[in-house]
Amino acid sequence: MSRSNKDITVPGTIMNPPGEKMQAGNGTFWNGQDVVANIVGLRNQRGAYMNLIPMGGRYVPQPRKNDLIIGIITDTAPSYWTVDINSPYTAMLHVNDCPWKVDFGETVRYLNNGDVIIAKISEVGELRKVYVSLKEKGLRRLESGHIITMSPSKVPRVIGKKGSMLSMLKAYTNCRIFVGQNGRLWVDGKHENILVLEEAVNRIEAMSHMPGLTTEIEAFLKSRLGEPSGDYREHDDRRGDRRDDRRDRRDDRRDRRDERPREEAKPEPVEEPKEEPVEETDEPAPVEEPAAETVEDTVEEAPAEETTEEPVISIVGADGEPADDISEDIKEESEVKEVIFEEEGD
Repeated sequence: MSRSNKDITVPGTIMNPPGEKMQAGNGTFWNGQDVVANIVGLRNQRGAYMNLIPMGGRYVPQPRKNDLIIGIITDTAPSYWTVDINSPYTAMLHVNDCPWKVDFGETVRYLNNGDVIIAKISEVGELRKVYVSLKEKGLRRLESGHIITMSPSKVPRVIGKKGSMLSMLKAYTNCRIFVGQNGRLWVDGKHENILVLEEAVNRIEAMSHMPGLTTEIEAFLKSRLGEPSGDYREHDDRRGDRRDDRRDRRDDRRDRRDERPREEAKPEPVEEPKEEPVEETDEPAPVEEPAAETVEDTVEEAPAEETTEEPVISIVGADGEPADDISEDIKEESEVKEVIFEEEGD
């Protein structure tokens, strides 16, 4: 197999040329000696990194990448929207991540099912829970235009090196184009030009592994739409030169920072606290008077009066039963005694 920049590579293929050290990029890994392919894809060398462009597959959002995507609202809730991002995982757009002040339960007033948005991947959780945001310049709801869907792995071929393919498509079709990293393209322009642009995108997707793709697509556009208005290559060259200048300045700053000797941090001396001199005076030190103790008023409880219970005397009559009326029994007995005394006296 030849070592061209767009070779189709299978897993297990050694990517770096013999005797040349390279770093593993997307779709590759380092086995200790060489860079080895991990998937089926196209070789794409960028500087010291060896990458692989996948031949197919779904879009999988990655953490800390902040991809710009085109999403479609599929469901609404009182405080968030569910977004289809052309991925095995659905995304969530919370009301706090949109530029409007949305009251609870009024999400339908701003976005409804079927609305198309340009959003940014703001967070990807450990369980692939994806969140998107609209709180940046250019992120918005799309009011017009047409959506073209393609394989997410072929998006780099639509953009081209330094944006060359995308600039050519805009120049020939005179359409506004936004390419989402999730494999959706938004285009807006004349209807006949949009049809030609969609056919060109399908050709790019089918011929992405072939060399000379840019020349082939340019010939197709020229045969259908004629010469473009203006020379788009000059604009691409100027933009590419500015990008290269920025990259070179960034690399120079990084090299100077790496070459700068690192000074070991010296421990800072610890200052011992100084004792303040005590002034000697002839006056005696003031004696603190003890605080007066507070005497709590105590209330003595009065002794409880003792109650003596009188004994109950029960009187039993001659018949053995208790007498009901004691006074009557005593009076009768005294009368009997008086009668006896009178008879004896007589």
